[in-house]
Amino acid sequence: MNQPARYAPAGIEGAEPPSTALSPPRASYIVDAAGVVLACTADADDAAADAVGRPLAALLPAAAVTTCADALQAVAADGEARHLTLAATAAGGAARVVEITPLRGLATGAVLVSIAPVAASDEPPLLELAEVEAHMGWFEREIGAARGRCSAAFAALLGIPWDAGRYAASDVAARVHADDGALHDAFAGGADPGALANPDGVAVTFRIEHPQRGLRHIEARYRLVERSGHRHLHGVAIDVTEREQTARELARSQARLESVMRKAHVAPFEWDLRRDELSGPPSLARIFHVDETRSSWPTAAFVDAIHPDDRASVQHVFEHPPAAGETNSLEYRVRLPGDRYATIEARYTSVADDDGAVSLVRGVVIDVSDRAALDAQRCEAEERFATLSRLVPGVLYQFRRAPDGHMAFHYTSHAVTALLGISRSAAETSFDNILSIVHRDDVRRLSSSIEHSALTLSPWREDVRIHHPDGRVHWIMGHATPLREADGSIVWNGYLADITAQKEAEQALVESAAHLNLALSYAGMIPWYWDAHSDEVKSISAVRPEYRAADGKIYMRRFMAMIHDADREQVMGTFRAKISAPDGEEIRVAYRAQLPGMESRWYEITARARIEGGRVLGFYGITADIDARRRGELEQEALRAQLLQAQKMESIGLLTGGIAHDFNNVIAAILGYSGLALRRYGSEVEPRLLGYLHEVQHAGERARDMVQQLMAFGRAQASTAQPVDVAHTIEESLRLLRPMLPSTLTLEVDVGPRLPAALADPVQLQQVLVNLCINARDATGERGHVRIEAGYRGATRGHCASCHTDFDGDYVCITVVDDGPGIDEATRDRLFEPFYSTKPQGAGAGMGLAMCHGIVHAHHGHLRVDSAAGLGARFEVLLPAVTLPAEAKPVTPATDAPARRRVLVVDDEAAVATFLGELLGLEGYAVTTMTEARLALERFSADPDAFDAVITDQTMPGLTGYELARAMLRLRPALPIILVSGYSATIDERDALAAGIKAYLPKPIDDGPLVELLGRLCA
Repeated sequence: MNQPARYAPAGIEGAEPPSTALSPPRASYIVDAAGVVLACTADADDAAADAVGRPLAALLPAAAVTTCADALQAVAADGEARHLTLAATAAGGAARVVEITPLRGLATGAVLVSIAPVAASDEPPLLELAEVEAHMGWFEREIGAARGRCSAAFAALLGIPWDAGRYAASDVAARVHADDGALHDAFAGGADPGALANPDGVAVTFRIEHPQRGLRHIEARYRLVERSGHRHLHGVAIDVTEREQTARELARSQARLESVMRKAHVAPFEWDLRRDELSGPPSLARIFHVDETRSSWPTAAFVDAIHPDDRASVQHVFEHPPAAGETNSLEYRVRLPGDRYATIEARYTSVADDDGAVSLVRGVVIDVSDRAALDAQRCEAEERFATLSRLVPGVLYQFRRAPDGHMAFHYTSHAVTALLGISRSAAETSFDNILSIVHRDDVRRLSSSIEHSALTLSPWREDVRIHHPDGRVHWIMGHATPLREADGSIVWNGYLADITAQKEAEQALVESAAHLNLALSYAGMIPWYWDAHSDEVKSISAVRPEYRAADGKIYMRRFMAMIHDADREQVMGTFRAKISAPDGEEIRVAYRAQLPGMESRWYEITARARIEGGRVLGFYGITADIDARRRGELEQEALRAQLLQAQKMESIGLLTGGIAHDFNNVIAAILGYSGLALRRYGSEVEPRLLGYLHEVQHAGERARDMVQQLMAFGRAQASTAQPVDVAHTIEESLRLLRPMLPSTLTLEVDVGPRLPAALADPVQLQQVLVNLCINARDATGERGHVRIEAGYRGATRGHCASCHTDFDGDYVCITVVDDGPGIDEATRDRLFEPFYSTKPQGAGAGMGLAMCHGIVHAHHGHLRVDSAAGLGARFEVLLPAVTLPAEAKPVTPATDAPARRRVLVVDDEAAVATFLGELLGLEGYAVTTMTEARLALERFSADPDAFDAVITDQTMPGLTGYELARAMLRLRPALPIILVSGYSATIDERDALAAGIKAYLPKPIDDGPLVELLGRLCA
């Protein structure tokens, strides 16, 4: 029994190396309940035979005493046999096998104990070998006991002492990691109530500090068993370090994968066709914005998130999954918060079950919104670049030289064909196609410049000539920036342009240098340089002698002396400011030069300072003659003022015409009713009342004449040339002039006898007279004499002062004479120029005499001026004379009007209509008066033959007299109609007669002509 054991698990304290010594023979003992040997078998050795009467414990190693005692008690308690294996002792001796069997018929509790050595073997027991290979070991301990039983592999697993199958609970606790102490204590103390109730056992994992192997993860799988009122732990311990490490690595890998997929907007999914569910990680839920707390979702949740326009294609996949093993992809849009959408690409494949039916679809979804946006941006950028390249007047290109030396255009814009005369494919095939069209004198230079740019990576620029298919030699300018690629290629990104015109322009510029002075002189421009230090001005163009000093040089101080007094300080101040604060800004200033004995002219200086070291050394500049342009600008300003005046006069004319219409109706009533009173009751009233009525008549006639003048002068009536009674026109003009002439001015009129008529427009003739009289008033300073004369000049010859031509013929001459200061010869030459005026600024527009010139010559007349300084002025207006036909004798109205002729009178003014009704009634007509044109038309339309004549006003609301007449004439074309108008901007006598109206009379109506006219029409 003292032979060493042949095998012990590694790592168990006290284990001895294997030995080939034979084991001692078997011995059997009968032991009572107190553990005392009662007898021994015959095969026991001599030492064993002396054991009778001694405790069995004396025959056993100390490490096995407790184990055997526990076994004896267990056998005595349940009567079941026990088998024990005792490990080898430290002092030597083989491992032993102990069998304890209860004996029947002997003293109560007697048992048979057989002890035999374990047979020597080179192989360990299979159970222990399996435990070691599986990194596990079994254990058993009563809750609360300090020691328990375990396998050698258990002790080796935890790195604790192993004593003949026994271990100390404190040794295990000492090995447990500090952070897992509470977990182990709960397990070792049986604190988990679920372990007792769970028939399948419980597992707990904790870490230990192994003396040789460091930190290890141990999983204890155990059952808590209650026996004889005591709880026992039964289980196995397994080293799961590698599993835990693998799990941690897997978790880290999964976390990294989840992070990568989250950043890449990628998520895996599985679609279970049988359950109609999709499952996947949280990243899948985030992409589709579904519940992240779940790992699977119904397919409807995903369909609802898809854009309505894409839902049908996705639904089709759900309804018709792909065949087994088939891989497909699908792109669609998914709704995001805020009514936004993300573009999703799904890549998936089908998996078949054992029956061959597709039951599962696996794949990934990728958020490709950024890619889709980039694709859209790229397409947009490419389209924009293509558009720009077509608009650029040249060729955008990318030129590449490969490591093997091959050169070609990698890209050219579409304009290359027009620029070089070769196709894009030829340019992008080989650079030799380009060299073949380059001028032979430029080939070497072009190749050298490309080589230098490739070696130094410096920007390339070159101008070369090519032979273009149009038969001409073209100059091509190219520039590019080189870049070396990873494979050693050199790529130039650049631009080509046709600079033939530029080269030709440069050549032309060189050739035209000799003609510069001539061109500048024709342009009225003089280039110069002013040396600010010496004050000398140098110019390459000819300069007027007046600017040169006695030494022949030009000095700025002399030039400044020639500038108009009003402009000199401005010019000098501009240069002084630039000298005080030098900068590169351009100077531009206009001025008038006043040369001796000459009129002033406008010039403009454009100059720039020459600055060195922050100091102005001089000025480079050009002086341009801008007199014509400046005067044109002044004329334009005057034209604008004249236009404003004309617009104002037009507005006044429109206002005057509108007022005149209303006055005409008032005056018509005054004249009409006063005339009726005189006609009907003149012989019945007393002479004084009769005088009153005549005065009313005279006042009404004067008011009528004034309104007619207002309408004529306000242009309310059309202006046409006609024989004009000059004396009457002068009289009418004086009525307009009286308010404009001061009482201090003496005005005389002298009209010759038997004055023939003049062919003119009466209104325009009045304008001429008014303008001439206003000029005479201004010339006399409102204190002097103005005389108007009119006479006949037959067979007159002369020279026109405005058109400067000779004339002869028969004229009516109207003369305006004043005793003002007179006009000198220089001023007389420009009197009739538009905008020329001798009056102070703002006192006149300079258009009065110009208008006279236009009106007189439009009537084939002429103007003469006789004046001298200090002798007053005489203006003569000569208009062609005409002989009026003999004046017809007035026709006396018939005393008997046609028997009760029926007349319809239409006028919106009730007073005028009533007056006409009574007037014509006195003349024997049956008169119907109406004040509404539309009702009158309805009345006439009902019976067109009910009236023999119609008298209608023109300006009426709803329907004008002209429109009413046209409507009536359509019903009865021969109807006599008289149109009466005080003012109309749309109709005149010519238009009325052209429309079939028989007569056109102005308001206020003169009853005599009206009655006479109506009598003729109704005859």
